[in-house]
Amino acid sequence: MKVLRLSYPLVIAGLLLILIEIFSTTPSTATLESPKPRFIYVPDDYSSIQLAVDNANSGDVILVREGVYVENIMIKRKSDLVIKPVGGDTVIVRAKDEGQPVFSIQFSRNITILRLTITGGKAYRSAAIYILNSSNVFVQECTLYSNNAGVWIAYSSNITITKSNVLGNNYGVIVQYSKSTIIVENNINYNGIGIDFVDASNNTIYHNNFINNNQHVRLHKSVNKWNAQYPLGGNYWSGYDAEDVKKGPSQDEPGADGILDAPYRLDDDNVDYYPLAQPLAFQIVIATPIVAVVTRTLTPLAITVTQKIFCDECTAALILLVVAIILIGYLVAVQIKARKKSPATKTKSKQRYTTLF
Repeated sequence: MKVLRLSYPLVIAGLLLILIEIFSTTPSTATLESPKPRFIYVPDDYSSIQLAVDNANSGDVILVREGVYVENIMIKRKSDLVIKPVGGDTVIVRAKDEGQPVFSIQFSRNITILRLTITGGKAYRSAAIYILNSSNVFVQECTLYSNNAGVWIAYSSNITITKSNVLGNNYGVIVQYSKSTIIVENNINYNGIGIDFVDASNNTIYHNNFINNNQHVRLHKSVNKWNAQYPLGGNYWSGYDAEDVKKGPSQDEPGADGILDAPYRLDDDNVDYYPLAQPLAFQIVIATPIVAVVTRTLTPLAITVTQKIFCDECTAALILLVVAIILIGYLVAVQIKARKKSPATKTKSKQRYTTLF
């Protein structure tokens, strides 16, 4: 009886092909036809923003009618989703649980939060918008006030905050272990710390008004860009007194240009080379009267992050890879053992053959 022997290099190659197929298969490459984008109305179609998010598909737009919505919204493993008011309606989202973020965006991509007023995420480690392990998230034309943090970004990339009011929070914006964040054309005012960078470099911040924060910026192991090219300029920093009597890229030509002649130095590695002489006049509409925002002394809480968060998908992939390596090792060991036995088997067969004849 013949025994079929498989070459272990072929077995290994086959297993590797299977692994490649597993890892390369994503929702974007699926052959099933994706549902067509929909407009989902709150509260018409669903009574809450959270229910609308839970039932949304990629590409859907959630339109929220005027009102105050008291809830904490989790956006997890979603993509290509927009949440905004209907037309010019005023929508206020207030935390139901002050110990949790009002909006929590996790393991998601291409999410847009537009023209919402968000408040109430007041507890330590809470925020109006918390972004974790996500990419291409846009916070635009929002008002974020009276939170522990206006926007808290961790382990993410390509996050954009623009044309928003970030007012009266312990932290205006926190950026941790993230890159390619763009913060442009915002009012970052009356916060304990305007922006707090922790191990977050290669981010861009310009054309913002930093006004009456206890500390405009705090930096830890972070190097970022703080201005656009001349003559667009950098940011406005309240409390920074310098002359504006020169102009030009090097600020060495006679004549004022709206840019202060001396750079605003945050530290040796972070410099706004073109600080603005006057605050920028943004056309940002505050959707609701904000009575709670006053000049006050805030004591920012120390933030310590000791460990990076590993996503569920990465853990599953790692487990599969380890199992595959163990299986390959086992097959190799079996093949080697079989080859060691084969000479003895041939000798025994030869002896039997000689005995018969």
